[in-house]
Amino acid sequence: MRNNERLRVTRTDPLDEAATRLLDRLAHVASRGAGRVKARAGCSFETFMKQNPLSFDGKPNPTEAENWFLEMEKLLEALDCTDSQKVRFATFKLTGEAKRWWRSAKAILEGMDTEKNPITWEKFKGVFYDNYFPEVVRERKEREFADLVQGNMTVEQYAAKFIKLSCFGPHLILTESKKARRFQKGLNERLRHHLIASGVDNYAKSVKRAMRL
Repeated sequence: MRNNERLRVTRTDPLDEAATRLLDRLAHVASRGAGRVKARAGCSFETFMKQNPLSFDGKPNPTEAENWFLEMEKLLEALDCTDSQKVRFATFKLTGEAKRWWRSAKAILEGMDTEKNPITWEKFKGVFYDNYFPEVVRERKEREFADLVQGNMTVEQYAAKFIKLSCFGPHLILTESKKARRFQKGLNERLRHHLIASGVDNYAKSVKRAMRL
């Protein structure tokens, strides 16, 4: 009897073994996943340069400046770059006047306590926009979009300008129907009345209908 009791005590429970194996597998998967996350953190400069990122020379054209910044930001986010990498990689593609501007702007920012307040992407964005795309210009572009009319332009030309300026007044076209109405409002009278009467409330359909007319 004592021998049987001793065997029951020393025998391993199959449920305990299964639980142990499951925990081991979960730990192994977790460690592999952590390794993958660590490998994906940030991107190399070589990978960034392989994308042939655009340069910016600092010419006084607010639209070009914003287009460069938006394209650069989209690329850096797609590559999963860290915040510091975004600043280093983007500023590397500044040339000419823009390069000289950044040297001066960086010196001013570094004159502050950069250990406690490092030059983040948001800080770079702020000084870049203040210099190359100031608020007064953005407000002027917003008014231009709000007042846009077809005039002597073809429907294709008007639609192209509408899209180009729409980024300056996103609050004016928050929904698809508002975007369609804003587009229709600027059309010449005959086209405008036809589209409004037809009840088209989609931007793409409004453009196609106006082009057919």
